[in-house]
Amino acid sequence: MPTITARVFKSGNSQAIRLPKAWRLATTTVQIEKTGRGLVILDPKAEAKRVRDLARLYGLCPDFPPVEPLPLPES
Repeated sequence: MPTITARVFKSGNSQAIRLPKAWRLATTTVQIEKTGRGLVILDPKAEAKRVRDLARLYGLCPDFPPVEPLPLPES
């Protein structure tokens, strides 16, 4: 996944990040997660679409072996 450098600026009493036009989001709200490496910005609409798409695929291939959940990394 490509990495970019974005400008951080103050907007009123808040901080904001200016995203390049090519990285614009098709939503008015995002989810932000703080991780050990920094912040992760998630588009909840895109995440919901991925979940719906995967749910539609579930069960289409009965020969597919069961998938064990992966352990979560320690923080």
